[in-house]
Amino acid sequence: MSLRRAGQALRALGAAAARTSLAAVAGALVLGAAVAGAQQPGPALSDAPAVAPSLEIDRVAAIVNDDVITISDVYELGRDEILAAARAKASDPAAAKAAVRELELEVLDVLIMRRLIRQEIVRLNLDVTDAELERTIEDVAKRNNLTVIQLREAVAQQGISWDQYRDEMREGLRESKFSQAVIQPRVTISDDELLAAYKEKEAESRAPAERDVGAVCFKISGADPAAGLSAAVEKATAAAAQITDPDALIAAAAKLDECGTGGSLGTFKIGQLPVDAERALLEAGLGKPTRPVQIKDRVFVLMVVAQRAAGLPPFEELREALLDQVYGQRAQDEMDLWYRAQRRQAAVEVKLEVPGGLGAL
Repeated sequence: MSLRRAGQALRALGAAAARTSLAAVAGALVLGAAVAGAQQPGPALSDAPAVAPSLEIDRVAAIVNDDVITISDVYELGRDEILAAARAKASDPAAAKAAVRELELEVLDVLIMRRLIRQEIVRLNLDVTDAELERTIEDVAKRNNLTVIQLREAVAQQGISWDQYRDEMREGLRESKFSQAVIQPRVTISDDELLAAYKEKEAESRAPAERDVGAVCFKISGADPAAGLSAAVEKATAAAAQITDPDALIAAAAKLDECGTGGSLGTFKIGQLPVDAERALLEAGLGKPTRPVQIKDRVFVLMVVAQRAAGLPPFEELREALLDQVYGQRAQDEMDLWYRAQRRQAAVEVKLEVPGGLGAL
């Protein structure tokens, strides 16, 4: 997962976690997903640009109430992306330094959110027990047709330590518990909201998903490209004047087409044709000829001969999907509100300087 979206992912966690049981969440934490979410070890810091900090002497990045987050915590989660940002701007040390600090602060924000969630879960006496963690790991192994020993071997092959894997698993379970206990009670969804979401999808489904495009084609030929283009446009303009409907387009193509289209360019989804062709078809509307449109070395008169909408299943068939969609949006809003409130109420002291006022890293 990109760390630029990690905070958003945590805020949206309630969409998946708060409406499901821990068993279902455990099932979602299959090997591939858990491994993909963990940061693989990056290159040695000695290989990175000079803007990357030395971790030989660890430093405090932030204090969340009495909980300390160190710079090594930041790099454990975001090392690869931070060092990649430094390398991308290696030719400009000042820019590299600012990019490193910006990413460090983004990762730190994710860690601060995690610490606040952890503190709330502990306060509620709901923290993840060792027994829950072991059951989850066993479930992950079973769902991947592995023993726990084989799972450990698979994790090691990804370059991830077993302790790191367990920590990420525990963090995921902790966040799902938090969403169920704290976020879910804040969110209620009415039938009116579901119907409104359905109507939005219904409106979208009425838009054409694909179109059959008719065409009469004229070649741009001759030694002088400008003169050839002018001649092709003139012929296309004259042809368009004769075309009043799809049947007339077929008839005009039979007499005038120079490219062997047979009156049909093909079937295309919205956006597949060049921009000017898309614009011309939109301007003309269904069953009407376009103005002359140049595509490479040819000039076309185009027409949307037929179009088909995507269609939408009945409301009841989509009810669960709509509930997930609406709940996800509302849960993310509630998570944002909770986090902002907690940041204001908690004693959070960030020790890293913001870009623009950078001291020694």
